[in-house]
Amino acid sequence: MAVVAAVRAIKATNGFLDGLNLSSPVLTLAKEGTLQQLCPKLSERVILIVVDGLRVDESFRMKTLNSLRQNGTEVIASSHYPSISRPNYVSLAASVPPKVSGLRMNFSWNRLSVDTIMRVLRDSKMTSAYVGNESPGLPELFGSHLERGLGFNTAHFSTWQDGFRDSSLHVLEEDHAFIFLLTGDVDVAGHEFGGASEEYQRAAQKVDGILFEILQSIDLQSTTVIVTADHGHTDSGGHGGVEDNVMSVPLILAGAGVTSGAPISNASILDVAPTTACLLGTSVPRHSFGKTLTQAITLPLPTVEKVRKQDLRRIKNLQNNHQVALTVADAKTSATRRQRLVLCAIFLLLFLFLSYLAFRNGIVAVDGKIFMWGLLAFPISYYGLLGLFGQQYTLSVIPSTGDLTTILLKFGSASTAVFVVVTWLLIRDRKTLVSRLAAVNGVILAGLFLAYVPAMALWVMFPEPHYRVPSPLMIFMIPSTYAAVFCFASASALTLLLETTIFISRATAQKAIAQGR
Repeated sequence: MAVVAAVRAIKATNGFLDGLNLSSPVLTLAKEGTLQQLCPKLSERVILIVVDGLRVDESFRMKTLNSLRQNGTEVIASSHYPSISRPNYVSLAASVPPKVSGLRMNFSWNRLSVDTIMRVLRDSKMTSAYVGNESPGLPELFGSHLERGLGFNTAHFSTWQDGFRDSSLHVLEEDHAFIFLLTGDVDVAGHEFGGASEEYQRAAQKVDGILFEILQSIDLQSTTVIVTADHGHTDSGGHGGVEDNVMSVPLILAGAGVTSGAPISNASILDVAPTTACLLGTSVPRHSFGKTLTQAITLPLPTVEKVRKQDLRRIKNLQNNHQVALTVADAKTSATRRQRLVLCAIFLLLFLFLSYLAFRNGIVAVDGKIFMWGLLAFPISYYGLLGLFGQQYTLSVIPSTGDLTTILLKFGSASTAVFVVVTWLLIRDRKTLVSRLAAVNGVILAGLFLAYVPAMALWVMFPEPHYRVPSPLMIFMIPSTYAAVFCFASASALTLLLETTIFISRATAQKAIAQGR
């Protein structure tokens, strides 16, 4: 039973984060809004620069960005939860947050069908281009321009040294209305060294120098430059949660159509696509949950009012339709929960029945001291280590590889060692193998029950597909609880093996000594 539990638990742990992604957006269940083109064309070209993983505080140390601030305007904007890169590339290009787009984690190969700024520009006979150096990013998510009309006309994934700079300069020489430049160097340093490290600062300064070279030839009289980030980083490195350093990102606008020094409030990275559409004189993407930053754009007052009213109607319409879609989805989720609840009840009744039989036949014994301390050893050490070193139970503990399982198993291995040692110390005075194993079995069965119950409760409450994104705590605790079942089952098997091996070795040694006499 422990082996079966371990196998199922590790599969659930491995698959949980990827399972947060939906095969299609929840929004596809809802009606799309109808939009009008309201803004006059204010800019010939918009260059969107996304510095992946850039914190707000670090952005103020970057001279090139500070120069843009002086020439334009800025605001501290909010990213969207889960604060993961690819989902928030979609927030930037389509103005659709992760909870709606269905893309919640980086590692998904599903092509998205939400509307994009690239599609809007294509319909207006304008082109778009992409350059990235750490992730293929958006081109993979939306496909090519010719394939479905949602993606870029041209895309460059330039991983060689100076590739980002060279490809960016090349693309700037072409006639594109919208250019999406994504550099991942700062994010890489954040994951490896932490957002408060010198290495992170050096990476930001390097990127700042590259941006200076790229923007040297840009005429801000005809071109608009927007600089932002998809998320920030914790001090120790990581993102995905809702920490301030992760959720707050810089948003700088400068150049054509931008009112220098204009105050902006309540901005989000969802606002980038609608604002870009306004600057280029097109309608906004149909699924845009963001608003046009009219405070920052030079527009006649009557136009500002029209844009704001349309934004409010569109956002309200989309939110209402999304809620309708969730209501339909919730009914499916409730049906799945009922089925899982029945399965869990059957399993637990069988578990308790078999445990009772084992107790009646002397296979399991309950010793108060051994039972209490042995039972507490694993959960206290496991969840204690997660709390101390897991960034306070947050998704931001995930490394750049997205491999949460490895992180959890490191903590679980330490807790397994604690359990084995504590259990051995508690039963070392028992004389016979049968009594020792019976005491260990008592602790194991009780421990498995305590591990099963929360894992099953979460399995019932959060079935796939995840139409609603679990809370920051739950999105971390669900796989952590699944991993606890695997680790405790492994610790139980290891304890029984070691106890049997040690006892047999001692018995063999004592027999040899007796024969020697």
